[in-house]
Amino acid sequence: MVEYVMVAGILTAMVLILAVFLYTFREYSGRTLDLVSSDYP
Repeated sequence: MVEYVMVAGILTAMVLILAVFLYTFREYSGRTLDLVSSDYP
């Protein structure tokens, strides 16, 4: 029973970290695209 709880917790943490990483990467890429578009008309 403990193994299932540990696996569930690890999977949840991995999904949460992946979601945060994708969110920050999308925010950063959007910022760089704004900089490039403003630099090159």
